[in-house]
Amino acid sequence: MTIGGVNSSNSGELMQGFASNLRLTVGSIPTGYQTSSTTAGEMIFTPSLVPLTSTSQGANSSHVKLLCCQSNTSLTAATVASGPITANGSAKATTFSPFNTIDTVRGLQTGYATFNPIDKNSTASLENGNLDWKTVNGNGCCRGTIAVSSGKWYFEFKYTEKPSGGGTGFGNLSIDETKEFMGGSNAPDGYQYYSEGSSFTRKYNNGSNSVYGDSFEPGDLIGVALDMDGGTIEFYLNGASQGQAFSGISGTYAPAAASGTGSGTARCSANFGQKPFKFSPPDGFQPLNAANARPETVIARPDQHFGIILHTQNPGAVKRYQPSGGFAPDLVWPKELSLKTI
Repeated sequence: MTIGGVNSSNSGELMQGFASNLRLTVGSIPTGYQTSSTTAGEMIFTPSLVPLTSTSQGANSSHVKLLCCQSNTSLTAATVASGPITANGSAKATTFSPFNTIDTVRGLQTGYATFNPIDKNSTASLENGNLDWKTVNGNGCCRGTIAVSSGKWYFEFKYTEKPSGGGTGFGNLSIDETKEFMGGSNAPDGYQYYSEGSSFTRKYNNGSNSVYGDSFEPGDLIGVALDMDGGTIEFYLNGASQGQAFSGISGTYAPAAASGTGSGTARCSANFGQKPFKFSPPDGFQPLNAANARPETVIARPDQHFGIILHTQNPGAVKRYQPSGGFAPDLVWPKELSLKTI
């Protein structure tokens, strides 16, 4: 039995898409596949709105011979299987799920990050509300508008143009680092997944690189899962995890993109949650927006930094404003209450 194609070695006959929750029954049809208006003996298929089990929709568990395509980490995992499952070609497990709603993959609809037009180097330019990045004849490093030091965050980059002289990388860069190639020798405090195609694909940090993940080309989608609570970063290629890239991460980082060459044009489009993610974020990871991001400094007692004083005194008298709380004001805005305008 071949899932997603005919029993053939011809790659042109294989499915180009996603498969989820495949269940094979032999001996009976689940009762949930028929309705009261159905002609006796004629069954209809009713898609499930939740992941399948061996008994859901009235299935007879003893007749279920295969229940698979439910794991987002293992292609060959199965809840029920009569024999081993083997992967064919480039098929991989992904985070795709037909049961997710837009809210699951989109998050709260406010204050999303974009590329930052005042936090980029000279060869970078931005379009489409600062979501489309481009660099010509330079690395064009550009950070995002929201930086984080805690929490779990997910965002995506769609690679749209490869520079003629090399490749492009996506990841994160410290807010204290210079705007250069993330993780390279000139900006070591960064983390990125970089590819020039099948000839060279690496991960970068602290001025060094090592082999990591599959190569990517224009049209591919790179997902970034940054766990600042656990100090790790994991990259995804078209929904398939490339494995944990780095650990021990601490500091404050913003998403970033950069080219690895001084010649040609590189482009990408970012999605920080402004629109539904192409692939579902890992469990517990949030889109990058102001509603989710925690402030770096929380003022628990604003009354210790801001105050109002009401007093009465004679015209021409001198008054020294010293609110309770031990702070001296930087700005005093007086108003005479007997006047109707300021």
